[in-house]
Amino acid sequence: MESSGDEVPFDFRELGPEQVDCIVAVTNDRGPFEDDLHHFIFAGSRSLRFGPSDSEGLFDWFAKFPDFDFEKSIQASTCTDNHQFVLWRRTGPHGFGEKTREALANRLTQNLIRLREVWQIGPASSADLANEVESLLVAYGDPQRAYHGLRHLQHVLWELDQVPASQLEDTERIKVEAAIWFHDLVYEFKKRDNEFQSARACERVLGGAVGSTPGAAAVAEIVRLIELSTHREPTPADFRADPRRKNTLELFLDLDMSILGQSGIVYGEYAQNVRLEYQHVGDWTYAHFRKRFLRHVIAHGAFRSNYFRELYGAAAETNLRREFFDTYPKWIPPWKL
Repeated sequence: MESSGDEVPFDFRELGPEQVDCIVAVTNDRGPFEDDLHHFIFAGSRSLRFGPSDSEGLFDWFAKFPDFDFEKSIQASTCTDNHQFVLWRRTGPHGFGEKTREALANRLTQNLIRLREVWQIGPASSADLANEVESLLVAYGDPQRAYHGLRHLQHVLWELDQVPASQLEDTERIKVEAAIWFHDLVYEFKKRDNEFQSARACERVLGGAVGSTPGAAAVAEIVRLIELSTHREPTPADFRADPRRKNTLELFLDLDMSILGQSGIVYGEYAQNVRLEYQHVGDWTYAHFRKRFLRHVIAHGAFRSNYFRELYGAAAETNLRREFFDTYPKWIPPWKL
């Protein structure tokens, strides 16, 4: 066990969830000749590093943390590459605990019920409702989704809960949450029409609203949000002309991108997991297109809404620039921002 920071070494067992900022597992590809798994505990200015030989009692201590991500901890224990795994953090959503999937199922159920209550759209029977909830969670639970899975949903929904009522009125919040649930429902790594197909899947689930009814308008707005989650185009003219719709769209898109403004550790895990989803792409090709993406986001700004620009804008630019300059070979274009 090694300690760093401004204070003398401390006993991790003296710390509780209210004092710890983050718990991370870091693996490398140097085993079995060197220790290839270390756990880091960050608490303010202090940190502890544990190797395999000095982690006695550590996992019993982890059990004290609400929603500690034991599933990800198991992944770390079997990983033979250079990766990091954020197992728990105090700010933001906690880890993906054993009850998190159940909590997500309950929340999705409530969102679909609210859509039915307010606009008479979505599954009408309890059996259809249960089937749609399970189908969506199975899709997002695909183990190949290293980033765009249930943990992504968990994080974006947590960010939505932090948006104050003054920024998003209740009926708009219901529509934004529905768009969050469906926006990555279809996610095939080698295709470029995932958002379009996800929008069509959303139409199927929420269908039944026709004509000029409020329900039909609500479905159309939710579907349009999903179609625009490609993040490839500026705010369309019809949204710019309607302040309510413009605000809703900007907040929805920024919620989807909010991972960019997280701490360096959390951002690093996000970047590595996106790379895992593109394992079929060679390193040099991936670096080129990833650097193009980073340059585009830096040039245009990570966020559209004033709320998220003020909340995460500076941190996002720091993360994006660090990845652009420090992660990929400098000889791979683009060379400059």
